[in-house]
Amino acid sequence: MRPGPFSRYLVALGAGLVSGAVPNTHSNIHPLLLGILVAILLVKILFGDFDVGYQWTFSDLWFGLSIGATGALGAWILQKSLV
Repeated sequence: MRPGPFSRYLVALGAGLVSGAVPNTHSNIHPLLLGILVAILLVKILFGDFDVGYQWTFSDLWFGLSIGATGALGAWILQKSLV
């Protein structure tokens, strides 16, 4: 069974929210960057990317940008709600 079209984005948003909540006392990584990295890696592992195959295409670039932006949005929302 294939996931719905918005499942990737919901997982990326959730990963961004969780990444934004991680206390950052001993690291220099920005919460937005952490949200982007965690979202891209988690969605890639759970769902894969948009196309089939192992060749780089435009959809791979679109996957990274859209999922990364959604993860950053989640981290940004949480950071703004904590202030």
